[in-house]
Amino acid sequence: MTLELRQGNETKRHFPVAVGKADTPTPLGYFTVINIIKDPTWYPAGRTPVPPGKDNPLGDYWLGLSLPGYGIHGNNQPASIGYPQSSGCIRMHNHDLLEII
Repeated sequence: MTLELRQGNETKRHFPVAVGKADTPTPLGYFTVINIIKDPTWYPAGRTPVPPGKDNPLGDYWLGLSLPGYGIHGNNQPASIGYPQSSGCIRMHNHDLLEII
């Protein structure tokens, strides 16, 4: 449960992350970041959107991946990092995410 920041063939940093649970696994593959959103609103399926702020599980940033509906994001539950806890996205500590944007 580690995200590598790479430059060419060189690994620059490792970051601990949370990944998808067994019933909602994080997809495997090569993806690119297609957008970066500061203070994202979370749109959970069938529920009321959650605006930016301390109750938003996306944290301060959303990095949308080329696989629709998936991204790398901050979080409001730092204790979840290092475990399979998400619905398929990659969660990072908010301060770590700032290093990759």
